[in-house]
Amino acid sequence: MTAVSRLAVFVACALVLAFPGLAEACPTCAGKEPGGPARIVALGAMILLPFGIAFAVWRALREDGNR
Repeated sequence: MTAVSRLAVFVACALVLAFPGLAEACPTCAGKEPGGPARIVALGAMILLPFGIAFAVWRALREDGNR
């Protein structure tokens, strides 16, 4: 596991531990009132997270293929 991969795993775990309510919320629950700005951030994170994961996997596979 590369240093970047370890850092990504550490950051993901830290975020889940720091904000367990957001980690358990689905987009429908996050869209309910009241929520304020945190609701928008949580919903945006849930929408963008799969793209970040796909990029990380793509990059890891690309680096592994170059070796």
